Amino acid sequence: MRTLRKRGKWIAIAGLVVLIVFLGFFAAAQRPLKADGITTIADSQTLIIGLVNHGFLDIKLTEVAVNGKWRPAQDVQLIVSYTLHSVAGSGLNEDPNIKFVAMDAMKIHPKLSVEEVQKYKGRTDTPIGYGIRIKSEDKIEQITIRYNYMGLPFTKTMTVDQWPISNF
Repeated sequence: MRTLRKRGKWIAIAGLVVLIVFLGFFAAAQRPLKADGITTIADSQTLIIGLVNHGFLDIKLTEVAVNGKWRPAQDVQLIVSYTLHSVAGSGLNEDPNIKFVAMDAMKIHPKLSVEEVQKYKGRTDTPIGYGIRIKSEDKIEQITIRYNYMGLPFTKTMTVDQWPISNF
């Protein structure tokens, strides 16, 4: 009887280890952060990138590099849209349903379905779209975004003049 308990305990531990390894591989295979548009302003010194979370859990942006130089979170603005206004478009400052916050002030929620977008548009309690706005003294050629998803760190690098090809 005692041997069965020991064997059962080891089987449970082995099963838990296999589950954890599987979940780790599953999380590592996910690359949920995608750009859905890029707008350059003022001779490529301001860049707006629309971001979409294609995962099923929130994404937390942690760092952004411009041309290989890391920027503090306060220097990168997270754009949060509560409207159907494209985050990668123009006229963002004039839209009262678009908020600009520090990059690390909010998480990016998973993409809403078409039905959810129609339900929540214009309400200020559920964001519909996200993006980042980066200002630079130099022409912005490459962006690297570090973020956490499912508790794991990920990095996404995009070359501005090769988008959408570099939007893997």
